[in-house]
Amino acid sequence: MRIAKLLILSLFVSPLFSDILPEGWEKFVIYYNDFEKDGKARINPLKIEEIFSTDSLANGLLGKGYLCAEGKGLTLRSFQLSPHRSLTISIWWALKKEHKPGAGFVIFSLNGKGFISCFVRGGGGDPWCALTKPAGVFQVYYFPGIQNINGIYDFDIMRTLDLRGGVWHNTIVSFSCGREVKVYQDGRRVGRWILTRCLREDDGINSLTLAPYGEAMFFDEVLIIRGVLREDEVKNYYLKLKGLKDIFGDWSNLGK
Repeated sequence: MRIAKLLILSLFVSPLFSDILPEGWEKFVIYYNDFEKDGKARINPLKIEEIFSTDSLANGLLGKGYLCAEGKGLTLRSFQLSPHRSLTISIWWALKKEHKPGAGFVIFSLNGKGFISCFVRGGGGDPWCALTKPAGVFQVYYFPGIQNINGIYDFDIMRTLDLRGGVWHNTIVSFSCGREVKVYQDGRRVGRWILTRCLREDDGINSLTLAPYGEAMFFDEVLIIRGVLREDEVKNYYLKLKGLKDIFGDWSNLGK
């Protein structure tokens, strides 16, 4: 039974880019990791440095995934990650345990002379802020000449997203010409910001970290594209991957 399930899964996953990404976009992929190759990227033509531990491999959205816990995130390093050029980053994630008000988790952080991050904080006496409920936040901070952004895109994210442990979500951030930024959650645009100056190569943004701190999280299907998807393309991508997950169910039971 285990072999049969693996064969069926491979039929759907192997043609990922031709069937799930919009036509023609597969040639713009600069990084793709489904964690099936002992945690290493399946596609990495620019040799982006990967910092991870094989001990953290776990169940994922489809097949294997990666567990970031106890401050041990997964980090990618390369000047090719700088969003001063058009860039799209897509990440599938799930909390290990149900989120509680007062706790917090970071989906990703881009780091250089300043930092760009997407996270959830608030409620339950959270000392970070006075928000009465957990909120989804997108930040751009400390870049010279760029006004800081505290982009609260959802003031009650526990009502919007199912934040129980093991429930998968997709976060996508896109940077257009280093100035326009869009954030999507589960195929829906939740935020758009225009920076007061374009990001530059000398901002030194060369590090992408998943869950650098906060609650333990699973990750899978990390995809980075040189370019910007349209909103309908983002929605279709999300629905197709979610459809595969819905078809195959809980792959943590694979082989049982």
